[in-house]
Amino acid sequence: MPLDAILSCARSAPDHLALVHNGEPWSYAAFARAIADARSRLAGAGLPPGTLVVVAIDELVDAWVAGLALRSLGHATIAIDGTTDTSGLGLGGAGGIVAREGATHAAADSLARGTGRAIIRLPAARPAAFAHGGTPELALPAAGMAGHVMLTSGTTGSPKKVLRETQADREQIDSLAALFAFTPSSLVYVGNFPPWTAGGFRWTRAAWSVGATVVFENSPEPWRPFGRLRLTHAFEIGRAHV
Repeated sequence: MPLDAILSCARSAPDHLALVHNGEPWSYAAFARAIADARSRLAGAGLPPGTLVVVAIDELVDAWVAGLALRSLGHATIAIDGTTDTSGLGLGGAGGIVAREGATHAAADSLARGTGRAIIRLPAARPAAFAHGGTPELALPAAGMAGHVMLTSGTTGSPKKVLRETQADREQIDSLAALFAFTPSSLVYVGNFPPWTAGGFRWTRAAWSVGATVVFENSPEPWRPFGRLRLTHAFEIGRAHV
């Protein structure tokens, strides 16, 4: 969960919106097929089994597709953005680096030079490419989905690695979904919060855990969705609006 929830929604309500990214709608079925496609590509990429993999993708929908695919293969993930200083994060033992084709990512390039790891590049995911097809059946490892390492700065301003272990994380997102009264009809605005942040990782997954719609906006005009969608929830630093 939430991959289980995403796949369940893709089967029961395939046309229901999983997300809107920069105004582009993704159904749950298209989202599930994009994750399955990335999973297939990554399964053949030669990543050492069960290792930590760095997701260096700034486009939010592509970062989530890659992260969910990797964790479904049994890899733990850590997400960085293009400006992340990786020198003090102890990522020398990471099993790989995943980035997007055609995108510049200074932090990924720096990490690749420092570790000697090749960068695995995935194509940009677009909903039109996954508009048709059946609902994928993704066999998870015996241990289930692997964990994720957040880079939360708290109040110090210095990034700290915080592991979100699967079982504890499941309990937390269930609590968040209940706290914010998320339902399948909720439209949850998370703006440009990336998955390396605590809020961006938890709010998004809590919404998907109940089949709600997540609204991302990576554009220079993050207010756009407020004028074109009937948002039910909006998150910003330090507060939530319902």
